[in-house]
Amino acid sequence: MTNLQPETQKKPSAVSRLTYALLLLLILIAGAYVRFVGIDWGEYQYLHPDERFLIWVGADIQPVENLAQYFDAANSSLNPENRGHPFYVYGTLPMFITRYLAEWAYERVGFNEMTDMGRTLSALVDWLVILLVYAVARRAYDQRVAILAAAFSAFAVLQIQQSHFFTMDTFVNLFTLLAIYY
Repeated sequence: MTNLQPETQKKPSAVSRLTYALLLLLILIAGAYVRFVGIDWGEYQYLHPDERFLIWVGADIQPVENLAQYFDAANSSLNPENRGHPFYVYGTLPMFITRYLAEWAYERVGFNEMTDMGRTLSALVDWLVILLVYAVARRAYDQRVAILAAAFSAFAVLQIQQSHFFTMDTFVNLFTLLAIYY
């Protein structure tokens, strides 16, 4: 009996699925490596102006004890404007997450602690972008294109550079790709 399915509609074999899974795993490992290696570069000199400002704001804001304090924008200690930063134009969700995690991980939160936590989260979020690029490409095209797209994302120099700073760019990429995926 002959196969009536077109060549493009054949189901991938177990070997093929395993090969793609291994390729994706290698891409993710390599992507994590280039994002996390040297994450403490610069010896806390704060050379990136956006990173320096974000760390300053993160060190100045203070966690709130309840939701009522959070939603009281005029008095909230999480509101950068109330802490001497009226020109804060970046997203607050990544800042709040970073500040709360730094508060949880360290006894005291200052510039160095915000740098360490912010850069780690930035690298982690950018690593998740690689997975999302794969997922979007797989949904839109196929697994071959998805592997290629993930590899391009993993080794894109600008993404790697941004993941070594605590800036909002990597977070914006994540939320944008989540919106595209859904």
